[in-house]
Amino acid sequence: MFCICVINKKIINFIYYKMAEIKDYKFLVINTITHEAILLNSYKSIEDFLEYNFDNKLSHNTIRQRLLDYKYFCFEDVIIKKLIWE
Repeated sequence: MFCICVINKKIINFIYYKMAEIKDYKFLVINTITHEAILLNSYKSIEDFLEYNFDNKLSHNTIRQRLLDYKYFCFEDVIIKKLIWE
């Protein structure tokens, strides 16, 4: 069964705007215990998140280097992954 939809220009602009807004987020952080996920937009925001939620701390430079080397890494109970948008 096929569905034919008529989309007006306002809806297309809204979808484009939301996709541009989503692409502002560059990193995915997943808690492996609770299975919660959060999107963050900078190395500094990752540093702040880790400092607030865990006892240990990583600098934003260390986070950047690990993501450049491995594209993702584990820290305590979280996985941090760099997102790639096309």
